[in-house]
Amino acid sequence: MMHTTRTHQTSLLKIMLVMCIVACSGLAPAADRPDAGESVEAWYTVRDWINTLTVPDIDDVKGDIQISGASCCCLLLRFQGRTVGIGTATGDDEAMLRTASERAIRSALNNRTIATLPEDIKKNAGMQLTLELEIGGTMEPLVGETFSAFETDIHPFHDGMALRWDDEWSYRFPSRLRLANNHPQASLFESMTLSMDRSLLNIRSALLRGEATAYRFPVLDIGQASPMSAPMELIGGMLGGGLASNRTNLSHAQDMLIDHIMQSIWPGEDLLGLMGTYKPAADRFDPLIASPADQALLAFSLARVANAGTLNPERADAAAETAALILSVLASREGTTNIGTSASIVLAMDALPDMLPTDAISTMHDAALEQLVALAGSTPENQNTASTHATALAAYALARHGSHEHARNLADRAWDALPAER
Repeated sequence: MMHTTRTHQTSLLKIMLVMCIVACSGLAPAADRPDAGESVEAWYTVRDWINTLTVPDIDDVKGDIQISGASCCCLLLRFQGRTVGIGTATGDDEAMLRTASERAIRSALNNRTIATLPEDIKKNAGMQLTLELEIGGTMEPLVGETFSAFETDIHPFHDGMALRWDDEWSYRFPSRLRLANNHPQASLFESMTLSMDRSLLNIRSALLRGEATAYRFPVLDIGQASPMSAPMELIGGMLGGGLASNRTNLSHAQDMLIDHIMQSIWPGEDLLGLMGTYKPAADRFDPLIASPADQALLAFSLARVANAGTLNPERADAAAETAALILSVLASREGTTNIGTSASIVLAMDALPDMLPTDAISTMHDAALEQLVALAGSTPENQNTASTHATALAAYALARHGSHEHARNLADRAWDALPAER
């Protein structure tokens, strides 16, 4: 009878995972990525270390793990979804993973979640942690005179970033950036420069003279859904093997998204509407209350889906009521409204034909419509406050409202304002 470990460490599972990784690796040349088979073996070895919260001594060959093509790694430990330990290491030697694991375990043991546990429970805490191991592949130098020139060279899911300035290095891993609601992008090279106490004024000359070099590197990210589950490749932080995008699953996703929006209404007594963007790394909303433009656009979205015939009657009524509530909040605010907000207000009202608006909402709608018509009647030279996107949205709102001549005018203006490459 075959006995397996708690992580189902069987040859069959390893082979299946390696096959899945290889099948999905077409986005990066195979020579650039870390070896899939060796990476999976490494994950299982590190998983055993995490179980006991110990790593082999530096002189112990059991701590030597070789992964062909690997240049760096990032290891994340989580307890019930909360990150409690992080460890990174660089270099192509066999001690890289041992170093990263040691740092992650030390970080986890110092985390309050684990540090406050009784000693008899703490010694088994590693068995309750999930492991994510992201391994970086071959460094590829980026050629350009400014960091902005690299904007299209970095994939937000598949690339990590590195910056060398003289003999000093700085790295950014996709897995770690996701903890701060971020992703790899060229603008991060600036913060990496500052982290090395270098001046942003010297970037161009440093890149031209070779004092500084920006790099990207492909990553292979392996994680697990629970401490007991087998590893799977992660794409953009999501475990592989997701649901197929069929009509049933898309309808379910729509329902969950609508419910989430409706549950994001300010819970206090004051009528403030929707809350802003939640930042999980900081555990706060920023901004606390969504902007009028965002609230108006969400009111239109809810109003439109409420009358699209794709929701059950109860959820459709709730979506329409939430849209009307948001419009009431916007109508209670003083001050001028920008073009984008006015366009969304007109769209939301047109999408709620059965709503009996209050006087305040009707007044807001009339003022918004008047603003859009005035924009259509103005010359492009005087239209210096509306963005191309806002102008296009205004054209759409006027078209839906039936003001086709004004809509055509704004649509042409928005099209002419777009750069040729867009």
